[in-house]
Amino acid sequence: MLIVKEKWDNHNCLTILNFYDEENNHVGHISADITDHGDRKSVFIFNMGSYVKGKGIGTQMIEYLKSMDGVTKINGDIDPDSTGFWLKIGFIQSEDEDEFEYRVSNK
Repeated sequence: MLIVKEKWDNHNCLTILNFYDEENNHVGHISADITDHGDRKSVFIFNMGSYVKGKGIGTQMIEYLKSMDGVTKINGDIDPDSTGFWLKIGFIQSEDEDEFEYRVSNK
């Protein structure tokens, strides 16, 4: 189970989510624009980093976003090297292949 610490970056107008393991080691981050549309929220990921590879940290970070109240859509730019990760966790690539998207089906 990851511990999440959220902060607002006034300079870049982004939400920064920092993720820590049970021993308080910083294991990853997501920089995102979380937009409230009234009855739903969307998340656009600008940057994501998992500092521990092969332990499911990246997947847990995305699962956290999916579980946030009101979130119905998650998308963002993708690094071509990470395409396999995004497809594995259920995202789809846009036609221009520079962006991915996931629609949360139960919300």
